[in-house]
Amino acid sequence: MSNLTQFKSVGLSNRGAYSAGVTYYIDDVVTYGGASYACTVNGTAGVAPTTIANWGVLAAAPTLAVATTGSGTNPANFTLSVSGNTVTLNRA
Repeated sequence: MSNLTQFKSVGLSNRGAYSAGVTYYIDDVVTYGGASYACTVNGTAGVAPTTIANWGVLAAAPTLAVATTGSGTNPANFTLSVSGNTVTLNRA
């Protein structure tokens, strides 16, 4: 039995961040858009993890809710940007 077969027989295989140029196999796990996905079809290449025919969601990306205040003709307007683990909120 090869090392790969032994490893795969005990569970999922963490492949890190998704890359369209990599071929994935059943039980390969990737991160993509803040979520984790497990491949469900052998030989998956160039198919984004959001494609449910080839991938299953293991952990969904966190959601973010922003409450603003304001009234009348002067509502509070904000822009929200996300980069990695940093969320920036700016008054527009």
